[in-house]
Amino acid sequence: MPSLLDYPRRLGFAVFGRLPRRVRLAAVRAGTPSFTVGALVLLQRGDDARSVLLVHQRHTRQWALPGGLLRRGEAAPEGLRREVLEELGLALDEAQSAHAAGVLVDAGSRRVDVLFRCRLAADAPTPEPAHVEVAAVRWCSTADLPKVTPITAEVMAEYEALGLLQRD
Repeated sequence: MPSLLDYPRRLGFAVFGRLPRRVRLAAVRAGTPSFTVGALVLLQRGDDARSVLLVHQRHTRQWALPGGLLRRGEAAPEGLRREVLEELGLALDEAQSAHAAGVLVDAGSRRVDVLFRCRLAADAPTPEPAHVEVAAVRWCSTADLPKVTPITAEVMAEYEALGLLQRD
C-alpha cells in the first residue's frame, strides 16, 4: 500500500519527466556534487612489482605518481597518455593504457582517480622531467618511499589492495 509521501514523489517525477531534457540535466547538475576526475599511473620496470616511478612536483614539493586531471570531455586513457607525455615526454603504450586497473573515489574531497598500471622495459632509461611542474623523476623502492602527497599515499594503498603493488 502506498504511503502518503508516495503521491507527491510520483507527481514530482511525472512533472520532472515532462520537462525539456536540457532543463532536467541542469536540475540534476545543480542538485548533485561536482567531482574532479584524474588519471594516475603506476609505472613499473619489467616484472618488478617493488619499484615504481615517481615525479617530484614543484607545487607540492613532494613525490607523486605521474598523471593529472582530465579535461572536460576527455576519456581517462587519453587524459593519462596526455599527462604522462606532458610530464615525462613518455608516450605510453596504447594497449597497456587502454583499461583502468581501478577507481578510487574520495567523496569528502569530491575527487575521482582512475588508476592505471603500465610497465616499461626492464632496461628502459629513467624518463626526464618534460614540464615545469616536474622537478625530478626517479625509480623508488616501494619498501622505502620518499615523502609522497596524501593523495599518492591513498592511491598507492589502493594499488596494493588491488594486488598490483608489493611493499616487501
